[in-house]
Amino acid sequence: MNEIKLAQKYKIIVFIELFSAAAIVVYWAGYYGFSRLSNQSPAFYAAFPNAIPFPDLFLAVLMVFSGWQILEKRKIGKVFIVLNATIMITLGIIGADFSLDGGIRLISMVSMLRKGFVNLWCIVFGLYFLLKIREKAKESKTENPDLDSQ
Repeated sequence: MNEIKLAQKYKIIVFIELFSAAAIVVYWAGYYGFSRLSNQSPAFYAAFPNAIPFPDLFLAVLMVFSGWQILEKRKIGKVFIVLNATIMITLGIIGADFSLDGGIRLISMVSMLRKGFVNLWCIVFGLYFLLKIREKAKESKTENPDLDSQ
């Protein structure tokens, strides 16, 4: 019964975290493996993409760890969900700000849409994670769910 409760409560968050972690790894592997910077990008634009892989890959590791902890029914998984959410929101805002402030008009439409989608993904799902964890915290005060009873 506890596993069913856990699956229903956190399966969407765990799925999004694991999917996002895989997407981060695939994106940066593709970026460095196949298409560095296009010729349309301004010279100053290279500094930003070279600074972002470490935080992104760090986030991917944290997302996998968080998902694993939740599936193992450990309370620390919820802490990592909150940490991941704040990192996602921060990276999404920084990415959007850089794109808007640093020459989004100078890159291709496809690149602009891709960057906008990634930034929106981070911000929206970061907020979703925070709201869901908050909702679960309110529920735990009334029904003591499986993760809070350990």
